[in-house]
Amino acid sequence: MVYDKQNHTELVKTLDVYLESTCNLTQTAKSLFVHPNTLRNRLTHITELTGIDVKNAETCFKLASSFKVRAFLEKNKYVIDKSIPTTDPESDEFRLSDLDL
Repeated sequence: MVYDKQNHTELVKTLDVYLESTCNLTQTAKSLFVHPNTLRNRLTHITELTGIDVKNAETCFKLASSFKVRAFLEKNKYVIDKSIPTTDPESDEFRLSDLDL
């Protein structure tokens, strides 16, 4: 999403519509009002950026599921805590060096 904003692209939307169209190129192109070659170029670009294979059924299933979860969370105004812990909270509780071996 950040990439799309910075580069004025619609790759996330393209991928979402592609997955909603059960990976059907013709249907996706019609839904996005783009030429099928434009869609192929966008999908190639997505693969180059992410390394994901949008032609793999299992990958598409996982992606479609994650898009649905994201939509659910957005619809229900779920706030994601973006803070990243800098320490392991469990690190002081157990250390291998504490074992009497």
